[in-house]
Amino acid sequence: MIELEVQFQIFFMSILFGMYLLSSWQLLNRIFKNKIIIRFFFELPFFVFNFLLYYFFLFKLDGGIFNIYLLLGLLIGFFIHQKFY
Repeated sequence: MIELEVQFQIFFMSILFGMYLLSSWQLLNRIFKNKIIIRFFFELPFFVFNFLLYYFFLFKLDGGIFNIYLLLGLLIGFFIHQKFY
């Protein structure tokens, strides 16, 4: 069982990572706006790298345990970014 303080840290990290992920993906789309084929080859490594980075942070904080509320944290981060961007 994970301590409550660690769960709050992970949830807050998921919100921040969701905001980072959406903003960096929008930046990637702006760079390769009209180059769909080139963008495809950059998006796959981009998402693989970012999800490995997310798992690395999860591993450092709680041993790599992935819970359903972490997806909620990512979605909240997406919505916060969309609302205030």
